[in-house]
Amino acid sequence: MKTAENLAQRIYGDLLALRKEPNRGNVSRWLCWCYCGNITIADAYKLKTGHTKSCGCYRNKFRSTHGEASKNRTPEYGVWAAMVKRCRNETDPAYEDYGGRGIAVCQEWEHHYENFIRDMGRRPSDKHSIDRIDNDNNYSCGHCEDCMNKGWTFNCRWATPLVQHRNKRRNRWLEYNGFRMVLTDWAIKLDVTSGTILRHLKGGEKFEDIVEYFQTDKFKNMASRGKNKNRKKL
Repeated sequence: MKTAENLAQRIYGDLLALRKEPNRGNVSRWLCWCYCGNITIADAYKLKTGHTKSCGCYRNKFRSTHGEASKNRTPEYGVWAAMVKRCRNETDPAYEDYGGRGIAVCQEWEHHYENFIRDMGRRPSDKHSIDRIDNDNNYSCGHCEDCMNKGWTFNCRWATPLVQHRNKRRNRWLEYNGFRMVLTDWAIKLDVTSGTILRHLKGGEKFEDIVEYFQTDKFKNMASRGKNKNRKKL
């Protein structure tokens, strides 16, 4: 007997194949998630041939329910669709850093764009994109049944690239006198380069000693004379 092809996590038009359903006669069927938020069951051969590309909502239905059709969809809709895709679709280039490490979207948002935009609102500017406040937790609204059962809190915000850069996993966090910042921010505060701080750390110095050294009047005077000298050369 021929084994049915595994379509899980493949995208066909607006449909994401989720799991195999019982056959209808000899026809293989798959449970699919549609980008409009609906769940539907589609015949495998229709998915592969392109005959079935959505749950049946069509783009004009998007216009009436979301006001954000494919050709004219808003940036927020694109953010939402990309968020779900990188958490659910194993073929997405970003999946490894999201769904691949357990980052998920709560059901309130995953299946309904209108719930997402209700909770998040519109972007403050075209420079803002979605950001998880706790970078190791999920895209969650904090109030739906799914979040309540799992203990997820509201964990998203619209943030600029600068804010998101400070929220990356690879950032190095340093603490002095109970004040915790990323390396880049400490460098700005101490008026030195990040590389300078790293060289001292690699040399075995304690961070508190590094901070206190760069805050001394002696160092500040030396740095000031160096800057004035450079200005004269210019």
